[in-house]
Amino acid sequence: MPESMKSITPGEVNIVQMFDFLRQQWLAIGTTILLFLLVALAAILFITPVYRVAATLFYTGEERDSGTLTRSDSPLSGFFAGLGGQLGVSADTQQQSAIARLTSPVFIARFVTKEGLLPILFKERWNKKGKNWMKKHGGKPSTWEIAKRFKRNLSVVLDARSGLLKITLEWEHPGRAAEILTKFVAMANDTFLRAAKSLSDARLEYLKRSLNVAENIEVRRAIARLLEVEIKRSMLLSVDQEFAFRTLAAPVAPTEDAYIRPDPLLLLSMGLIFGIIGGVVIAYIRALTRINKVAERPVSVQGAGPSVI
Repeated sequence: MPESMKSITPGEVNIVQMFDFLRQQWLAIGTTILLFLLVALAAILFITPVYRVAATLFYTGEERDSGTLTRSDSPLSGFFAGLGGQLGVSADTQQQSAIARLTSPVFIARFVTKEGLLPILFKERWNKKGKNWMKKHGGKPSTWEIAKRFKRNLSVVLDARSGLLKITLEWEHPGRAAEILTKFVAMANDTFLRAAKSLSDARLEYLKRSLNVAENIEVRRAIARLLEVEIKRSMLLSVDQEFAFRTLAAPVAPTEDAYIRPDPLLLLSMGLIFGIIGGVVIAYIRALTRINKVAERPVSVQGAGPSVI
């Protein structure tokens, strides 16, 4: 028995003796710390690295879409400007609407499906051998599930002061991450461009019909000018590949060692801290157990006669 425990009386726990005993438990504490460090090291080695790529964009859709009919040299500009004010459609509103469409479940699900990312996002449901979805694990994911899972990796942040849009994507492969984010922005632009072309075609068709039935000369001139502006706009849409989001900083693939998770320093620090805590707790419990055993032993007195009951 350690010397620090010989003078302990029943029910007595001496702090100095306790720490002396903990010092004698250096092997147990050291072993616990080593085990936690080994767990942290295993996590660093076996957890799949995750990389982050980012793109900085500037939303230009509102400027181009509204500029056609609200420019100062456009006929009926006052009417459309006043109508826009009555409806409360501002640049900020248009920008927020664009971001909402960009992060909508329908758009995200369409993109994920098009790029073949479903088996990657839902590995637990995908049967690699049979190339099908396993019903016992949930089957094919729904649109809502796809959007929810992909949004774990996607972040869209709008800087209110500069008006710049920063999109970040976290993925397991650095090159693939940059490729996916580039295609995501490209598909967003294509989607907005198609919608703008459809709207422009509808405007052209309407203006042409209106021009054919108009009898007043001033009205015909005004419609003709609007038609000219809309034709120019339609021509610009045909060659503009970045209609809604202008890329200011394209995503760049990081190097293999530039992963964001796992963080070796953080994991090793946590392993050391929890190892120390766990080792001290184990040693403390062992100390209390041994002290209680010593305290519970009967005290024998030399020369004492038999006890009388």
